[in-house]
Amino acid sequence: MGLLILFGRIGDRVGLPITRAKTPNLPANGVCSTGLIFNYVLIDATDAGATGKEVVDYVFKKAGVMLKHFAPLRGRNGYFRISLGTHEENSICVQFIKQFFENRKKEKKA
Repeated sequence: MGLLILFGRIGDRVGLPITRAKTPNLPANGVCSTGLIFNYVLIDATDAGATGKEVVDYVFKKAGVMLKHFAPLRGRNGYFRISLGTHEENSICVQFIKQFFENRKKEKKA
């Protein structure tokens, strides 16, 4: 299971893919500094077994945070986007996205 994470600037045609599978030198915390400035994160949760809509709906229901999901693209239905906010807003968003996947993992074990 994994997430494909793309960083980009609104108006760009191509984001910068950052994944552990495709970037073996990525630090353990999964953060890579490129020196570039981004204003959104596009995440594909398809390989983790979730749709973008499921993640977006969960985060909105639990935290009131609005994210954007996308219609399926090339057979992949897990895309959702986070527009960057303050440190506090970003932390809340990440906390509830993690919670979504932790709960999903527990449900599959049961």
